Amino acid sequence: MKKIDFNLKESLSEMSADNSTIVVRLLEIYRALLDQNEEEGVPVEAYKNIDVDTLPDVLDRTSWEGSATDVAGQLASNLILKHALPNANH
Repeated sequence: MKKIDFNLKESLSEMSADNSTIVVRLLEIYRALLDQNEEEGVPVEAYKNIDVDTLPDVLDRTSWEGSATDVAGQLASNLILKHALPNANH
């Protein structure tokens, strides 16, 4: 598995409070998924690091109005378009 390597404190300090809260939760979920896959014997191989600095732009481009599925779909689409997450386009 590729090591996730970035300065989280520095990146979070440059984000709004709302965005930094969402980014921290997103990274916690990502880490939990990686851990679960490893426990199940299916480690995830990543070809690049998370681009933490693009996440605020992804969040700002997402409309938080509408149903949960609409918001989730738009958020997922924005993450893919910005290539913010490892393997997001695969």
